[in-house]
Amino acid sequence: MSNQKQQINLKVSASSDPHKVSGAMCRYLAEGNKVFLTAIGASAVNQMVKACAIGRGMAATSGVDLTFAIGFHDEEINNQIKTAMRFFPIIRDAS
Repeated sequence: MSNQKQQINLKVSASSDPHKVSGAMCRYLAEGNKVFLTAIGASAVNQMVKACAIGRGMAATSGVDLTFAIGFHDEEINNQIKTAMRFFPIIRDAS
């Protein structure tokens, strides 16, 4: 397997399990990958926020202070432009 770092887009939907999303986010971050989460719609954003809160707690047990930058991105879905919300995890040393 390659040691090359990847940029991982975790797409979160209204039916996403926040525990699974947070686990995937923390695992990819621990591997050194750049990760961002994308959600479209209020229910999906709600699940994404839950996943980020859970992930922050998971990271804290390893001495990592996980914070997030937030932004927007236009996505084309079925020939329509939809505005997605994106969360970008930022790893800071908790010490």
